[in-house]
Amino acid sequence: MPPPPVPPDQAADARECFAAIARACAAEVLEAAELPGLGDEPEHLHRLRVAIRRARAALSLFRVATQENRRLPLARELRRLQRRLGAAREWDVLVDETLAALPPSLRARPAAGALVRLAEARREEGRKEVRAALHRPDSIATLRRLAAWPGRHLGAAPRGPWREDMLAAPAASVAAEVLEAHHRKAARLGRKLKRLDTPALHRLRIRVKKLRYAAEFLAPYAPGRGTKRYLAALRDLQQALGTWHDLAIAEARLAALHPAGAAPLADWLAGHEAAQREVARQAWRRFARRKRFWDRT
Repeated sequence: MPPPPVPPDQAADARECFAAIARACAAEVLEAAELPGLGDEPEHLHRLRVAIRRARAALSLFRVATQENRRLPLARELRRLQRRLGAAREWDVLVDETLAALPPSLRARPAAGALVRLAEARREEGRKEVRAALHRPDSIATLRRLAAWPGRHLGAAPRGPWREDMLAAPAASVAAEVLEAHHRKAARLGRKLKRLDTPALHRLRIRVKKLRYAAEFLAPYAPGRGTKRYLAALRDLQQALGTWHDLAIAEARLAALHPAGAAPLADWLAGHEAAQREVARQAWRRFARRKRFWDRT
């Protein structure tokens, strides 16, 4: 999915930059929320969840321009909506990716077959929950607030606890500050990737995801080959970490669903998880060699 556009003018200030990102992300969420068959089409649901994640990431950029780095209320509402949609997407991944890759010899086992059927049934329940969640009054109110937020809060006379000095600063300098902070936060944990347990892996995955969205939003302020290479390595790393995380938690999720069916899959899942762990390590090494494109020193 392409990043929202930001003003290409290098003289733009942070207010113009943030407002353009906010408008584009709001439009992206609202368009995805109107997709037909949203509760039945896995890719449509995925598109909406990604759009909401990107909107939340965009709002987190605004925190550097608020007094005391306050969290914006709309970000909490979007997080709540995303969680309502999250379980259904997780079941889609489990059924369509993890279990779909089962060797025929394992899938032919009666217990494993029963597990697959249970997972498919749980996915159908999740899709019904998605349709219900999107029609909740508070979910509809969140989408309406998101649609109105950019113009209401970032006009010529913004309301709220804003730091006017930050909003008036050149967008390129603010972008460099934001990206450096996100990069360092991801790197602190990424250097320990070899020793990460599942909860720490989840934290790294989230940090890398936030870094990716921030980098996509702000890349136009530092265009060039180095920017493209950094973004490509970052996307590969996020994909590798996401697949690793899905495999790392699959065994526990399946065991809770049907212990007898999950037991025969344990060795197969462990082997795939170990292989994907190595893929993620290699992706991290490639990413770590990339120069930070916003650093012109």
